[in-house]
Amino acid sequence: MKSLTLLLIGINLLFANSIVEPKITDIKAMKVIEKRTEYNGIYYHYEIKNTGNTIIPAKSYKVFLKINGKTISFDKSTSELKPGQIVKYASQKTFYKKDFEFLNYSLEIKFKDSNLKNNKLKGQSKL
Repeated sequence: MKSLTLLLIGINLLFANSIVEPKITDIKAMKVIEKRTEYNGIYYHYEIKNTGNTIIPAKSYKVFLKINGKTISFDKSTSELKPGQIVKYASQKTFYKKDFEFLNYSLEIKFKDSNLKNNKLKGQSKL
């Protein structure tokens, strides 16, 4: 009886340890945050996150923030991203009403991962 119990425990442990979690490589464009200046100008902060369970190597992805189709901020020398890690960015350009009435923004990540749909985030700001 004791040998049978040990055998069953061993088989159970063998199968429990043989289940391997699939590797998921995914970077998500999390959010674009609109910030206002004292004179009602708009500038942006934005975030990306490694939502997968693998480490994303440095310089294997690129991040772009576009306003009205024009790239205003980018990172082509990206750092390594550990699972769950968030990277925060801030644009340097401020927009004012005299330039535009609406700002269409697009946060884009150039990276081939398991979910390409979450590599882009679009929105609009009103000046």
